[in-house]
Amino acid sequence: MPVSGTRAFKMTLYNIVDSALHKIGGNSAKAAEFLAAKTQLNLIMSDLQNQGQQLWTRQDDLVPLVDGTIKYTLDASAIDVDNVFFRHEDSDVPLDSYTRQDYSDVSTKKSEGDPNRFYIDWQLAAPTMSLYPVYGYNTGFVLGTDGKYYICIASHTSAATSRPITGADYADYWEAITFKTTATAWVTATAYDSGHVRFTKILRAQDILANATDPDAPVRWQNALVWLLADALAPDYGLQAWERKDLTQRAAFALASAQAGNRESADLHIYPRMRR
Repeated sequence: MPVSGTRAFKMTLYNIVDSALHKIGGNSAKAAEFLAAKTQLNLIMSDLQNQGQQLWTRQDDLVPLVDGTIKYTLDASAIDVDNVFFRHEDSDVPLDSYTRQDYSDVSTKKSEGDPNRFYIDWQLAAPTMSLYPVYGYNTGFVLGTDGKYYICIASHTSAATSRPITGADYADYWEAITFKTTATAWVTATAYDSGHVRFTKILRAQDILANATDPDAPVRWQNALVWLLADALAPDYGLQAWERKDLTQRAAFALASAQAGNRESADLHIYPRMRR
């Protein structure tokens, strides 16, 4: 028999819940059982993020800096940050992190200079990033003639040749960014400064709301989600101890298999960072 020629198989929320309930004697056709299973699946998706970063929840982000500003509010959906560095002209400088106590002990929080440390305050409303030292310039950030946003990558005094995107040399001074925000209009004969903080944000898993919403996970995690959901629901369906033990073992094996595929393909290199 020939192969299908397609690679589109994906379990929907209903398929995952139905498969899990089928393993423990439940019935997805009953609205109350389906709702309880969907709620439990949301809890599972949340708990999985306590066990390590999921690659598909990582996104690059940046913070344009404002002269003398210490604290910046980050994405409210971020639950962790990684790979934080200060980009100025052609150089990227990794930033070291402060603990809350370390940052609290800094007596000169308003000292100006190129940032080399950061502190993340994890509040419920939204995390904030505090930088030290504080940057003494405003990051150039303008609206291009194409309606897109551009951030300054090389400090300069603007001229017609550097205007994004109609200037012949604009790419030497400006970089397009994809996230939507606010920016001032580009002005000629104006000093624009580079210097901003870039980082990777790890976002919380998207909610499973309506029944048509599928879990925020790649195809290779579907089997794990089925077994994890079945194991979590089993106590409510009167399964015997040996049956629940078997479910737990199968769920653990499926989760380990999914996590083994949740890794970057490049080799890991560890280098010591020397400080004077």
